Amino acid sequence: MSQIRRIDVHHHPTPNKALRSGRGASTGEMREWSPDHSIEDMDQNGVATAILSVPNRAAVWRDPTQARSTARKWNEFLVQQALDHPGRFGVFAAVPILDIEGSLIEAEYALDTLKCDGITLMTNMGDKWLGDPHYFPLFEELD
Repeated sequence: MSQIRRIDVHHHPTPNKALRSGRGASTGEMREWSPDHSIEDMDQNGVATAILSVPNRAAVWRDPTQARSTARKWNEFLVQQALDHPGRFGVFAAVPILDIEGSLIEAEYALDTLKCDGITLMTNMGDKWLGDPHYFPLFEELD
């Protein structure tokens, strides 16, 4: 293992189909993500800790009811990986970003209850960029 101890803040697991809501996702030869495979990869590349977050193409869920449920499932899954592998994984939580009320609820749960390290956001979601006033209530809450 390398002496350099990096922190990878762009680490996306691709777990089973049920959690992905039926979307196909894979990274190279890794068809189903496993923490052991990731840790092995991290050790080979001098990465001490990886911050887990939802893969970008899965981060915008259109149906508000499904989005809330999917974000919750993802966040609980990611946090379980961090709990099962102390020090190796952190978590940037997902929020159902197109649903601001749902995002406020999930951000509170993810940060206060699950103790996630932060929230992950893309630069634009749907037809809105992060500077759009639509997101102001979430940013005010996060501040």
